[in-house]
Amino acid sequence: MPGTVTVGGVNYTDTGTRTWAFADKYDENYIQIDTTATAVNVTLACFLTPGPTVFVWNQFDTISIGAVNPNLGYARHGLLQIIYPNVGGPFMRGHSSDTNGATTFSASSVTVVTGKTYWVNVSLRGVTNEVLIAVFDPDNGYAQVGETVSCPTFLTTGIVQMRGVKLGRSDSHSDNPKCGTQTNFDHLMVDYTNGVFPLLPDISTGTDTTPPSAPGTVRDGLTSGIDISSTTSTTQLSANWTAATDAQSVITAYQYAIGTSAGGTQALAWQTLGNVLTVTRSGLSLNAGTTYYFTVRGVSAGGTGTAANSNGQVVSASIPADTTPPVISLVTAQNITAYGAVITWTTDELSTTQVEYGRTINYGHITIKDLTMALSHSVTLANLQDNAGYYFRVISGDAGGNETVSQNYTFSTPEYVNWGPATGNHAYPNPCRVSSMNQVRFRMPDEAAGGEVAIYTLSGQLVRKRTGQTVIFWDGSDSNGEKAGRGIYIYKITSNAGATATGKIVLK
Repeated sequence: MPGTVTVGGVNYTDTGTRTWAFADKYDENYIQIDTTATAVNVTLACFLTPGPTVFVWNQFDTISIGAVNPNLGYARHGLLQIIYPNVGGPFMRGHSSDTNGATTFSASSVTVVTGKTYWVNVSLRGVTNEVLIAVFDPDNGYAQVGETVSCPTFLTTGIVQMRGVKLGRSDSHSDNPKCGTQTNFDHLMVDYTNGVFPLLPDISTGTDTTPPSAPGTVRDGLTSGIDISSTTSTTQLSANWTAATDAQSVITAYQYAIGTSAGGTQALAWQTLGNVLTVTRSGLSLNAGTTYYFTVRGVSAGGTGTAANSNGQVVSASIPADTTPPVISLVTAQNITAYGAVITWTTDELSTTQVEYGRTINYGHITIKDLTMALSHSVTLANLQDNAGYYFRVISGDAGGNETVSQNYTFSTPEYVNWGPATGNHAYPNPCRVSSMNQVRFRMPDEAAGGEVAIYTLSGQLVRKRTGQTVIFWDGSDSNGEKAGRGIYIYKITSNAGATATGKIVLK
């Protein structure tokens, strides 16, 4: 079932699942089956799921499947009770009383778990005047849970005196509207002819005809209970889910598919797994920016169950790690004075700034790294020694931690010149033997901040023109880079302020 069953010529309808809540009325929550014309033995069976409860009667509450007392009109003879003790979980027991309820008897119990579905049997045995209670586990091939419970019925003339069997809230304490359990039953079976015991589903064929339920929740991602929304992989997807259920047999496998729409199979057709709750599928061809959905369904002896879908995970384009260091170019040493110089260079990407320098190729000095990310770099070196040669190299690193160290470069500081107070002394040394370490210095008139110097031959031909700051250097070469010959040359210094100074310089 569910469906309609005929018992003793009377049709009874099982709606599939019945659930009782605290406020329900007693008379609306049971089924009474007429057993007046039954044989000596009757077995009633169904799926039963113990629910949460509150204590409402003598520290226990009951949902019963039992016999109806013809005198009292409610279940006071053999029945099955779900008991909720003060400590621990619920258990099922056999319980009975005599016709007037004066004598009662409770049999040993079977411990059960709230929320788990069991297949229960209550068999009224007219020959032995007893009630047999048995509990079976549908998730374990209907293996019996605990032992069969036997309880006397206190009937003196056999079961033919019983007018019916109640399934539902026949709570063994008269019409009690306070039952607080939320227990449900499903798939009622009654054998009123032979009273077969135990009575299991589909005993005629031994097969499961009910497919599994849908998995409770399907989540994207491998970690159980965690749902991810995106992934960077373009070849692999994972999913996890809660178990499907089958009341008549066990889940034997799961099937899954992957699509670009919920329930679709565009990325992967249906695949079969074992009885597991996670899957990782590799070797896929996924597109960045596309959302992919897992669809999962259970498989049992009853067939393939209803599918459930994940809410999807989008494939995000991954950003490759930066492993390329910056390229350094245009390294120069400029504005060189007796005691300082400015080192400049450029990089092809935003980078840090640092210079290593010294009097030898081993350097020995390094500036504090400037973490400002820049394309153009400048470092001022101070406190240098005059008339000395220096080695240096520059260092830049990008945001990815990739660093470039340049090749070695050199520059030389000029000798410090004390020009003295004479205002007409604008060239030094004079005469001058020009070399890389000894160049001609020209001083601006009135110590002006900058200007230019023009060097001429005695005949007035321009040899070289140089610009600079307060002091301008000349290495003795002409405009073509050729070394000027020995002799006397005329110079004219013009400051940016317009002041001028002229004189002669001798090259030896």
